[in-house]
Amino acid sequence: MFENKKIKVFNKLIGTGICSAQQFLRMSGADLIYSIPNLEPDELSDLIAIQDSVRDGNLFECLCGKENYSEIKGEY
Repeated sequence: MFENKKIKVFNKLIGTGICSAQQFLRMSGADLIYSIPNLEPDELSDLIAIQDSVRDGNLFECLCGKENYSEIKGEY
């Protein structure tokens, strides 16, 4: 089974009770650090990448990862 770090950290974010994209996008790096327990430094960079993907409208591609997205895209 494939384990995706971004989905794992996204689940941590969801566990904090955040329930809207607007609420998530308003959070700074410091907000993310203080609101998510046991957040690792590399997970913070993943969350910032997820924020950028929400702004850009390509969350699915971000969560799948570039290399995985190419494989999935080629199947369809």
